[in-house]
Amino acid sequence: MGLSPDGRTLATAGFGGDAAHLWDLTASRRLASLTGHVDNVPSMTFSPDGHTVATSDVDGGVKLWDVFTGHLRTSLHGYTGDAAALAFSPGGRTLATGSTARGVEVWDAATGEHMRSLPGFNGDVNALAFSPDGRILATGGADRTVRLWDPMTGRGRGTLPGHADAVVSTAFSPDGRTLATGGEDGTVRLWDPMTGRGRGILSGHAGAVVSTAFSPDGHILATGAGDGTVRLWDTDTRGNPTVGAMLAKLPGHTDTVLAVAFSPDGRTVVTAGRDRTARSWDLALPTADAAVTRMCRAIGRDLTAQERSAYGPPGTPLLAVCAEV
Repeated sequence: MGLSPDGRTLATAGFGGDAAHLWDLTASRRLASLTGHVDNVPSMTFSPDGHTVATSDVDGGVKLWDVFTGHLRTSLHGYTGDAAALAFSPGGRTLATGSTARGVEVWDAATGEHMRSLPGFNGDVNALAFSPDGRILATGGADRTVRLWDPMTGRGRGTLPGHADAVVSTAFSPDGRTLATGGEDGTVRLWDPMTGRGRGILSGHAGAVVSTAFSPDGHILATGAGDGTVRLWDTDTRGNPTVGAMLAKLPGHTDTVLAVAFSPDGRTVVTAGRDRTARSWDLALPTADAAVTRMCRAIGRDLTAQERSAYGPPGTPLLAVCAEV
């Protein structure tokens, strides 16, 4: 399952079928069915512009499709075996694949030709992410480590140990200064990709953190996990003493949250889960006075001084009375 970068198009597939499907979430309708795989389709990803979606099946084969027409653009030549992880470079010109049998490889997304292989993998490769400038490829796998690579040369740039279990999701902030990694240990770790130093550990999920996405300004990280929840975290590193604090917990899904994406304006988070539902969350927060007014309307009276102290933001003056109650 995958979401387009703008959160408007959902790609679904899975076990029990040999096709993927594209859905318009704004109109709640199916756009196209992508047929041609010979087995189940467990992994997929969208290009940065949302015009192409790459899919892989468990019997081997990676295909790239036109999102608007549903037509096949190309296949990766000579690829055999399943690809558990897929990631486009920022410009969409290259596609990285990760698998147990083949490790990590980089391909020309236009022609499907093999460009290079990255050495040194043992076990599953579960997650891939390019930095916004395309100069770093981050990989996460069953060996519990995050590895950084130069995707143009295939040379390693460093290893980031710390997770207590497999690394299953990765995401760079829009400015490239922070890398977030999610693990089966239920934690999210923040890293400085240039120095390899850890910036924080985000704890709270009760299951593997399988999806991660930064807001367009990089100040919020959304994570989805096996506990069926979406959590929002403060990742504003500009001298912020509360970096890493949990801002909100969004319940509702009844199974693993497989994909998360922000709208381009950062005001909406779209999520998709193994429960076969997609959800949209409005992140626009009311002002302090508006929030108090809503509470007054809900209970049919003004708030007491004690209630205002408990529910009002510290140091923020609130309305003297709820005028419309």
